[in-house]
Amino acid sequence: MLVAGGIGVTALVAMATALRRRDADYQLVLVGRSRATMAYVDDLVAEHGDRVRVHIDDEGTSLSVDDLVAGIARTPAAAGTELYMCGPIGLMNAISRSWAGHGLPATNLRFETFGSSGRYPAEEFLVRLPTSAGRSPSHPTPRSSTPSKRPGSTRSPTAARASAGCVWRRWSVPPAPSTTATSS
Repeated sequence: MLVAGGIGVTALVAMATALRRRDADYQLVLVGRSRATMAYVDDLVAEHGDRVRVHIDDEGTSLSVDDLVAGIARTPAAAGTELYMCGPIGLMNAISRSWAGHGLPATNLRFETFGSSGRYPAEEFLVRLPTSAGRSPSHPTPRSSTPSKRPGSTRSPTAARASAGCVWRRWSVPPAPSTTATSS
């Protein structure tokens, strides 16, 4: 299961394509506030067909996180199902709480972030880019290496390749409860 909130879709594009090419059993859930601001939605629906579920707040089809996770928990393969998510921290927190609440294995919940929304301290990281001098720049604060869709473009040519370099993490401890989840 792949769940993308807003621009978090860029981290999942290459994964969805790889799953489709392997004829794997997967679902791609796209969540956003407005279709007009959702990157790749039309391309992904065209490429993945009925494996894509689109939830858009201003179209009245907002995602029910608990329904999504409860649906996974009811399947015979629930204990082996992995969920990969990228999007707003509120959405990922809501999924994490529901996942734990349904007794699903914490080790099967994976995430990628585009920052911490200020909830976690910044950590230095190293991005290795080939240069003529063979040096790699070091960035003192977290920044996404995945490009966002530029206005007016239909596809960022580097998005799929950049997402392949994401570091996916296991969600080790469910965050403290919150009453709302945002979708983008």
